Amino acid sequence: MKLIFKGDADSIPTLEEAGFGPFELYVRNAQDLERNYHNIIALHFHYKLDDGRTINLADEGELGDKSEAMLRKAVECALRNKIKKVVFHPPYVDLTVVSKEKAIKTMVRRLERVHHPAVLLCIENVCLWISQAYTNEPLFVEPEDYFMILKEAKIPLGLTFDVEHFCATAVMKLFYFRYKDDIIAAAQNNNYPLLKDKFELELRSCTAKDLHNQCHSFLAEALEKLKPYINHVHVCGSDYANYFFNPLTTSPLIGEHLPIHFSGNSYGLDVKDRLDHKIWIEKLKDTNLDVVLEISPKEGYNFIDLLTKSKKNMEKML
Repeated sequence: MKLIFKGDADSIPTLEEAGFGPFELYVRNAQDLERNYHNIIALHFHYKLDDGRTINLADEGELGDKSEAMLRKAVECALRNKIKKVVFHPPYVDLTVVSKEKAIKTMVRRLERVHHPAVLLCIENVCLWISQAYTNEPLFVEPEDYFMILKEAKIPLGLTFDVEHFCATAVMKLFYFRYKDDIIAAAQNNNYPLLKDKFELELRSCTAKDLHNQCHSFLAEALEKLKPYINHVHVCGSDYANYFFNPLTTSPLIGEHLPIHFSGNSYGLDVKDRLDHKIWIEKLKDTNLDVVLEISPKEGYNFIDLLTKSKKNMEKML
């Protein structure tokens, strides 16, 4: 496996000066897709149109058309810069209005129209957030979703396996079915703070052992099912006992996107990397996959220092 780093067009030169690379480029806007790059192995397609709306490839109307056009620009940028992968997040849909099957069909038809054989489109599993379940739910949160998408597609469709996202989904699954009525009511009444408070109170009552078992069994099962299809991996440190909503930005969660083997503070809470990285490393050690460090800069972090430590810790394990 090969270690890859992540940054946007402005941060990558600084990271290169510090000795990091190659990179997955985080694309922030349409202007980023008009630039020329070097030392980039993948584009991480952004989440917003330039008018501020969230990109949605499952939308059948004008929003979907603009989202498709933006993805086409990403593919063109990749071709121009000889980048072989474009990573994208699945759309979020209201499953009380449209079926997952129909939404997948719409998304896949759009992917087929922008497909180019020299660029592999890689769909990334994302978190099943309690605040976004049912009424605004992503189309790919567990292995069965990927197989539904793959069955529908008539083009090669790669998989970006995000380790932490599967762990976060595992925690949310503890509440998903029991909270259905609360989640739908919160969406209808725009009363997410009450739902958040209920979730966080119950999460605090879970034992570390129960959360450990839930996360790692779900992760191991996902690896077992998806290993033959994985083209790309995202990893970071993660504290599943602190998947609380960030009071400043809502996302990422307080325990998300930590440095590898980190122990310290994140937005006022003591956190630590609780992931057993041996689970995914052992399963994928016989591959030549790109492994992208998905560590987020946070308030109070010396990002370069923590990225350096994460790199060393990861290289020891790989």
